[in-house]
Parts: sequence; structure tokens; C-alpha cells
Amino acid sequence: MVWVVVYAHLCFSGLVPSPEVMEDNHAYALTGQRSSLGVRYMSIIRQWCIPLLFWVSGAAASLSYKGDWVRLSRGLVKVGAITITGLLANGIVWATSPQEPQCSPMSQCTGNGTIFDFTVVPDAGKVFPVIFQMWFTMCLLLLVLLNRPLFCALSQQGSMRAVSVQWMCTMLLSLAAVQVSAPKDGQILSTWPLLAWIALSEAIFDVAALATDPAWLGLQEEKRRLLHYICAAAAVAQVSLSPMNEYLGNVTGIYIFLMCNKLYALGFVMTKNREIAAPLMSRCWPLVVVWGVLVAPSSSWSMSGHMTYPYYADAVDRGLYLGGALTLVFALDRISRNMTCKPLPDFLDKAGLLLYLLHPAIATCLIAAGISTIAGVWLLATSIAVAVTYAGGTLQRVGNAKTSTSLSDGYIVLLA
Repeated sequence: MVWVVVYAHLCFSGLVPSPEVMEDNHAYALTGQRSSLGVRYMSIIRQWCIPLLFWVSGAAASLSYKGDWVRLSRGLVKVGAITITGLLANGIVWATSPQEPQCSPMSQCTGNGTIFDFTVVPDAGKVFPVIFQMWFTMCLLLLVLLNRPLFCALSQQGSMRAVSVQWMCTMLLSLAAVQVSAPKDGQILSTWPLLAWIALSEAIFDVAALATDPAWLGLQEEKRRLLHYICAAAAVAQVSLSPMNEYLGNVTGIYIFLMCNKLYALGFVMTKNREIAAPLMSRCWPLVVVWGVLVAPSSSWSMSGHMTYPYYADAVDRGLYLGGALTLVFALDRISRNMTCKPLPDFLDKAGLLLYLLHPAIATCLIAAGISTIAGVWLLATSIAVAVTYAGGTLQRVGNAKTSTSLSDGYIVLLA
């Protein structure tokens, strides 16, 4: 997922597509109106990328969740350290650039930057280029703390009553996000129907999530899977069907918060008791062909806000967008229960982290060196990250082997 995120970022960095993959030959497109293949790729991957990243984060949390503050603090410190490292790297690149949003790779401000004459985050103001990809880990820090009561309750480490405190905190954060998003008439009280919708959806999600706990209701395995679907439906209702655009001038903040929060929690809920959730819709899996067509991304590109988390004007489009993402989530969840997947090699795991943290800096250096195509920068940045982590792992293994040999020789001498 990190790999395709980097490609998505480069598609909107001001670079031009590679000539050999320039045209997506639509049947009825005019010669001068053909879009790059990147449009096709992004129209599909945008539906899966952010939802999957947060769902996987929640699922991973459930596999080792203990609920104690010591372990939680250690995890927060690690995520915080990653966040600070990424912010520093982005800040250095931004500080050595012209620090002007209009200076893109294809429209450089020659002589205006200390080292670089452009930014790979053009037309994004003067703060976002520093935050850029690190918004994900910053959001993750908040969600870890916010969802602790629910996660503790499902792990038999806390009280179910504490989930009501989480519900209240979620509503307070939603209220703050609504205020920041500027109500259309300037009055926060006029947005009460929207807040009521969010509150009801949140309550349904929390109750259904708690009901998956074996100690609560003693439901049959099929009905526990049904509760997962109820949680997903509540998420779609809260995130996609709520009429945010009717009450707010700018929906980006509240939309991202709600979407990421619900997907993160859903990942934990679906994975925590996965052994006792029997197949339900999977029993008639051929229907996924019909359902997959229904929730497929639109064949007409529309930015609709931000590239990676669009907010479409119509509720139907928003519902189909998130519904398509959740369809993939449920399919992967079921497949993972029935098929064994080999672990990702350690060096590729570290390469993903390195690419996530430093791809703006690496891309900037590659563009400054004369690489001017999206595919070229993307593949070279990936190759650099993989080569560095592979070489580092190899050197570490060699060092460990030498240390082991030295200790072994010393032990033999002592015995003699």
C-alpha cells in the first residue's frame, strides 16, 4: 500500500507521466483529451488505499493488544518517533526549496531555493508540505488513544461502560471538527441534525462492536459475522450518507476524522474474535461479481476534494465509494482466514517504512538529478529504499556472524 501511495503522490507532484504510458486509450476519447494511465490507476486504488491502511492498522493492533498503559505508551513513542523523523525530513526539504507553493518540478523557481528550485508538494500552501504523508501517523496517534476504551472492553481489560466515555469524546471531537469546517450559516447550533446523525451511527457501531464479545451475548458464529456487517453499515451511514455538505462549507476535516476512526476500529473488531465469526456472505460468494460491479469506481474521473480521500457531491456516490472499499476489506479478511500467507521479508518491511518516511526527500533529489517522469522517480525511489534496507540487513547479519564466531572462539579457549 505504501508503494502505491508514493505513486499517487508523484502523480500530483507536477511531474509529467512517462511517454510510454501516457495514453489510456478510451474508446470515445478525442485525440487531444486522453488521460494518462495514472488516472485509471488512481481511480481504482484511491477507493482501497486509505481505508485499507487504517483497517490494517486496527487489525494489527488487535493481534497483540493488552490494554496496559506501559505497552500502549511504548507503541505511542515508536509511532511518535516515526512521525518526528518524517516531519524533520520533509521540513529540511521544504526549507531548502523556494518555499513557494507554485514552484513545481515542471515550473521551477530558478535561483530561489537554497538547494532545490521546486517542491514536490506544489499548490498545497506552506504548512502541508512539511506534514504531507505524516498526517497518517499523526491521525493514528489520536485514534489509538480515542479507541482505547472499546479495545480494552473487547480484550477483557476494561469496562464496557467506559465505551460511553469514548462515544462522548468522539462526539466532542466531531463537534470541534464541525466548528473548524465552518457551518454554512455561521451557527454551530444549526448543525444539530448532522451531529445527531453522527451520534446515532456511532452508538450503533459501538453497540454492535461490543456484541461481538463472546462474554456478552453468546451469539452463534454466523450472527457474530452479521454484527461485523452491521458495524460496516453504521460506518457507511456515518461517513458517507451523513449530509455534511448540506451544513458545512468545508467537509475535509470531519470527513477524514470519521472515516479513519471507523475503519481503524472496524479492523480491530473484525480481527479480535476472528476465530468465532463463521462465514455468512462468503457462502454465496459468486454474488461478489455482481456486487463488485455495483461498487466499482466511476469511469469518469472526479477529484472531489482530495485525491486519496474524495468526498463526492452525491450520497449515492459516497456510499458506493466506501462500500467498495469495505467489500475488498471483507473479502481479504475472509481469504486470510482460509489461506496461509508467507511473511513479508524483513528487508521489504523496512524498505516500506523507509520509502514512506523519505520518499519526498528521495523524489526531490532524483528530480534535481534530472529524472522527470513519474514512473522513473517512482521506480528509482523504490529501488533505493529496497537496496538500502537489503544492504543494511546483509551487513548486520555479517556483523552478527563475526561476533558469534569471536565469542565461540573465546569460549573454546576458556575451556582449554
